[in-house]
Amino acid sequence: MAAGLAQNFGTLLVCRFLAGTFASPALAVGAGTNSDVWSSYDRALASAILMLVPFFGPAIGPVVGGFSAEWKGWRWTQWTILMIMGAAYLFSLAQKETYKKIILKKRAERLNIPSPPQNLPTGLAKIKLFLLFTIGRPVVMLLTEPIVALLSLYTAFNFSVLFAFFAAFPMVFKNVYSFPV
Repeated sequence: MAAGLAQNFGTLLVCRFLAGTFASPALAVGAGTNSDVWSSYDRALASAILMLVPFFGPAIGPVVGGFSAEWKGWRWTQWTILMIMGAAYLFSLAQKETYKKIILKKRAERLNIPSPPQNLPTGLAKIKLFLLFTIGRPVVMLLTEPIVALLSLYTAFNFSVLFAFFAAFPMVFKNVYSFPV
């Protein structure tokens, strides 16, 4: 919503950066959530849909964004995203918890029995452990595991080609074929 209300380019950049940063974990935890929610029989279709959905944005986004920007202005590209995410959020409200630790804790509270012990450190040690697992481990894997590095480079190349096409299409159709863009 803030990107749609941005009054200058810097604010728009910051808002889009924050939106991408806070929305990206869904890609990382989606497969685990699928394995929690779906049975092994239904998991293949659910996983195929999960892998397909992130490509809908780059594929359908320019079409929807082009019409929105042409008829309503650039701010409507942001409002359209907000409307789609609002619908997805309403759908997600009906979902049940899938994280085992939370389920066990709620069950223990409901049955009035002590909850499972927490073995995590507190204070600064907890922050250090969090940073070690969320930043340190992926960087070590990227630098020491060849398969992780190669797949990361492959994915980066694929996305760079995909988004370069999106940037090149308007230039080609406008300058070469004289289409209005």
